[in-house]
Amino acid sequence: MRSKGLFSKLLVIGWFGSLAGFQVWASAERDFDAAAFESKVKPFLEEYCLSCHNEEKRKGERRFDNLEYPIIDDDALVDFQDILDLLNLGDMPPEDEPQPSDAERQEVIDWMTVAVAHTFESRTITGGETILRRLNHR
Repeated sequence: MRSKGLFSKLLVIGWFGSLAGFQVWASAERDFDAAAFESKVKPFLEEYCLSCHNEEKRKGERRFDNLEYPIIDDDALVDFQDILDLLNLGDMPPEDEPQPSDAERQEVIDWMTVAVAHTFESRTITGGETILRRLNHR
């Protein structure tokens, strides 16, 4: 089980990264939906990630063959953020594996940036309602 502290740190890093790339965000927003995940992101993962991060192999204790969009749980959100971070850093795929073109890599980074930000935003929005919290434990 992953710690919430790590989850929070990853989200903060991802959030600041997405703010820095607002122009990228705006262009990716046009092509952002589940169909784009199926046509662009999933084939990218299959070609460059799943040989090492699948049900049998799970290198780095990561499994990406079961990722779906929309992102429905915190573990999947962390997986998407992990992929996004590794692609942004250029750490994955490893140097001895086939590499995506810069355009392919950027297209997936753009899509995942929007996906992670939308998911994070949807989890923090209260719909304009004030949420009352009990401050004592009587």
